[in-house]
Amino acid sequence: MGGVRALDYAVARVAVAVTLFALGFYTGRSKEAKRLSKAISRLLLWFSIPAIIFYKVYTVDPATAAKYSMLVVISAVGSIITAAVGIPRLLRGLPVSSIGAAVLAAGIHNSAFLPVPLMLILYGDAGPAALYSAIINMVIVLVVPVIVGVYSETAGKGNIARRVTSSIARFPPFYALVAGAMLRTLLADNNTLVSVLGHVGRVAAESTLTSFYLVGAVLATAGLAVDRPTLVIAVWRLLVEPLLAIAASIVLGLEGIWLAGALIEACMPPATMNIVFAITYGLDEKLVARAIGFTMPLSIVVSLLIRLFVVAP
Repeated sequence: MGGVRALDYAVARVAVAVTLFALGFYTGRSKEAKRLSKAISRLLLWFSIPAIIFYKVYTVDPATAAKYSMLVVISAVGSIITAAVGIPRLLRGLPVSSIGAAVLAAGIHNSAFLPVPLMLILYGDAGPAALYSAIINMVIVLVVPVIVGVYSETAGKGNIARRVTSSIARFPPFYALVAGAMLRTLLADNNTLVSVLGHVGRVAAESTLTSFYLVGAVLATAGLAVDRPTLVIAVWRLLVEPLLAIAASIVLGLEGIWLAGALIEACMPPATMNIVFAITYGLDEKLVARAIGFTMPLSIVVSLLIRLFVVAP
């Protein structure tokens, strides 16, 4: 019964996401859509992401997270680093805001909404995706301000170090990460607190579905044209990080459901939250939206192929 109910929830979330995407695409060119997009961005940046990170940091089991943390370091962080080094060279001559958006989209993928229901549907267990998402969110907290500090014109003046510091100081999820770690140290495993934070975390998680309105709204004006930056992002999402994940899985000896989770995560499209970051910090949100629209169907196909070759008991 629990598995059926979880599947029902996954289907319902997909339906909500598709509806919001369609609504955003239909209304995206209106002035009201622009105001709503900014409101959604503020909601996600100031409440949803910080609440999820705070809860995950406080409750995640260090022993259970250790091996997958190593996987994230090799796979996801490796993808981010290679994107930061390679993409500016491949896209030389484009506006700084577009290069920054491409680095963001190539390096930070959808780690929760899409892989969680995919893992549930394909393997009947969303645990590996949920744990991966918790870990990668901690990485995102530190990585996004760095990318923003380097590429965003709204990050402030001064040298790169000062701009990055300024970006971190104005990035709400960073404070959630610090607060969650401090609370875990001072008051670990408090059942009442875990219950309260769990309810808040679930509300915050469900609210992230609103980001699909942003995808639709931005695509309404950006279109689905496949250009050079979009193809470069797709290479990172469908080739570079999957290869890094395979290498990490071999090194760590992952197999079965954990191997499947690692590979499915690695081939996911850019995170929809990248649009929130791009809108908030003045990067090229249209490029991010085009990359999501182009790679998402391909990512789902690759996930189905993984299910054919990676068998879990």
